[in-house]
Amino acid sequence: MLGGNSGTLSLIHVTLRMLRELGSTLPVEVWHLPGELTAKDEKTLRDLGATPRSFGERGVIVPMKEVKGRQKNFQIKVAAWVNSGFEEIIGLDSDVLPVRDPEYLFETEEYRKYGLIFWPDWWKTHRSATPS
Repeated sequence: MLGGNSGTLSLIHVTLRMLRELGSTLPVEVWHLPGELTAKDEKTLRDLGATPRSFGERGVIVPMKEVKGRQKNFQIKVAAWVNSGFEEIIGLDSDVLPVRDPEYLFETEEYRKYGLIFWPDWWKTHRSATPS
């Protein structure tokens, strides 16, 4: 999962709680930019079964810093995947709210065939995807 600023951290807490309520035992890394999380924030994430990971920590392959003046720092998504300690990844944005344990995705035909599955944000796709 990605996030750490005040706007996304509360969403991550909700998503982590939902994952655990749905019975998911998948390990979770929460990637954040250096200095975004307090010690209390990191403890809360650990209590929810997640491992906080900073792009500024030692050994990070692709370090990231905030780009000043940019409202969103989308470049951290790919950096989180590259730096992840996992062999297989389900990349959840902080605003994703699961309705079932996502572990089944690793067994889908698409994942087995291609080794990845992507979905666009529904509101950023072609206008035909916009509700009438």
